[in-house]
Amino acid sequence: MNFFSRGETRGSDDAENDRYLRLFINVPKTASESDIKLYFSKFGDVQGVKLLRYKDSNESKGCGFVTFSK
Repeated sequence: MNFFSRGETRGSDDAENDRYLRLFINVPKTASESDIKLYFSKFGDVQGVKLLRYKDSNESKGCGFVTFSK
């Protein structure tokens, strides 16, 4: 399923898009990357977790990305 018009993709090349699935998530601000990886591991092979953080305080914004292997 392509959500971008005219066959455009965002980010990296097609080969990488074929290997990974990236999911945007909302989480409690107290959740750590390891907590999120542990939780989402029951749904597949988690390649990475990236929480978005405020630059000045390094506090979690309560959202981020989970990357799965396809």
